[in-house]
Amino acid sequence: MPPRSLQILAAGLLVASTAAAETRAIHTRIATPAGAIHVLRPDGYRRATAGTVLYVHGFNTTVDRTWKEDRLEDQLAASRINALFIAVAAPRSLEDHVRFPDLGAVLRLVARRAKLRLPAGPLIALGHSGGYWTIASWLDHDRLRQVILLDGVYGFLAEYRAWITGAPSRRLVLVARGTRKLSRRLVRGLPGVLRRPRIPERFSHRERAARILYVDSQYSHSALVTGRKVIPAVLKLTGLPGLARD
Repeated sequence: MPPRSLQILAAGLLVASTAAAETRAIHTRIATPAGAIHVLRPDGYRRATAGTVLYVHGFNTTVDRTWKEDRLEDQLAASRINALFIAVAAPRSLEDHVRFPDLGAVLRLVARRAKLRLPAGPLIALGHSGGYWTIASWLDHDRLRQVILLDGVYGFLAEYRAWITGAPSRRLVLVARGTRKLSRRLVRGLPGVLRRPRIPERFSHRERAARILYVDSQYSHSALVTGRKVIPAVLKLTGLPGLARD
């Protein structure tokens, strides 16, 4: 049997390891001249294996409004993926402007203001509706690995097409309702596109592995967010590991 001192040390290391793997959820709202940014570090987060998911809302709302009314924090956490979540203010209409066009600047600002060490894992952008506009301005960031658009193909088709064909490590997920025509045009002729006729409760292994996934939505444009079912489901497609308690 090991000496008492080694038993105490081992117990201490176990407690420290458990605490590091099961950190309490922390939500931070950052106010900036360009608009608000919400940051969520979920319960069970592990920075060593985490990615970063950036959420961009659509037109006719604000990041504060969707965070509260659509219970965005609960939806992101419900995915149970190991990610640092960042939701940014975005244009409210075509007469507005992109508030945060520089993804690198967003990450630096979050690290500084939220006092966080950002994970080194993949960057993933998830946008609803008009969120496509902000995400299009991020496509030149070299660490952006996945884009998920929820009924969000309204423009920049050439830019999104160039991005997904530019490197085999990139992934694109399109969930379409009112944007079916443009979404299908975006992926037309691209190799390896996997199509699905509706959003399932749980995506298959093949769907989770697809580099380009096109899904027709049975939910309305707004219900993709307000219904609180789709965001947790599509985040499972990211391939990020589960949280420490899963």
